[in-house]
Amino acid sequence: FVNNLPNKNINFEVKDFKLYLNCDNIKASINGLNAEDFPIIPKVKNDSVLTINSKMFKNSLNYVINSSAISDARPEISSIYIKINPDQIKFIATDSFRLAHKTIFVLSDDNKEKIKINFEKSRNIILPLRTAGELLRILGDQNDDVKIIIDQNQILFDLDNTQLISRLVEGNYPDYEAIIPKSSETKCYLSKNDLEESIKLAGCFSSKLNDITMKTNSEKSQMEIFSNNSEYGNHHAKIDSEIKGKDIAIVFNWHYFLDGLKNIDEDELILEFNGDQKPAVIKPAKNADFFYILMPIRNS
Repeated sequence: FVNNLPNKNINFEVKDFKLYLNCDNIKASINGLNAEDFPIIPKVKNDSVLTINSKMFKNSLNYVINSSAISDARPEISSIYIKINPDQIKFIATDSFRLAHKTIFVLSDDNKEKIKINFEKSRNIILPLRTAGELLRILGDQNDDVKIIIDQNQILFDLDNTQLISRLVEGNYPDYEAIIPKSSETKCYLSKNDLEESIKLAGCFSSKLNDITMKTNSEKSQMEIFSNNSEYGNHHAKIDSEIKGKDIAIVFNWHYFLDGLKNIDEDELILEFNGDQKPAVIKPAKNADFFYILMPIRNS
């Protein structure tokens, strides 16, 4: 409303829980409420404090936030799971179809000056997705420290002149470690850029299920990508790949696959498979701080 007023002085007056505005020939009144009814800002005990570079914290949230579910029925997965240990901070998100996992190695040379943890025991918190999204907006492009105070069921983010207080999600986060493969039957080394371009092209010819098929050919050292749409046509591409183990043909949602690729910062990546019905792992070839697990589309 105010943005559309003339570029002139605006007079404000508050009376009987109403705000009266007067600008040139325009008058308006806005209904309000008793200020005493505004919720009291809760106090958070500062027994557990994490101080971390805001850019580092924001980047870590961005790695995983798109893999979180949007669900009122299951708030524990409509969230970001954060595990804080003296040597590592892990960020995990899943919607049951995919899982993103980002690790900050606290004691590494690059990070040890940017992180301070005042507690020795590990703390695990479930941060609501809405809070995570609002926090990303507040952090913006800042590169200062953010002080994070963790209470039993609340959390406070303190950054310069801004504080964000949120309740934490109660309950237990799903046992995500149970779905992380301990080994693989097939391992592929290939270029992220080549794979990303091929998947985007294949997506143009996918069906309503957004499905594409990936097939390894170890004899020719190639990964083949297929898609077919009865209305538009079909697509077939080949990209160079070093393949170790059994050949495989597996079907994925191409949108979900791209979500995992976009968070990998290096060009060489590794795909790990355990048959066409079990989750696959997507990760950078050199950096061990991120991996992405994706369930295949099961063949009927």
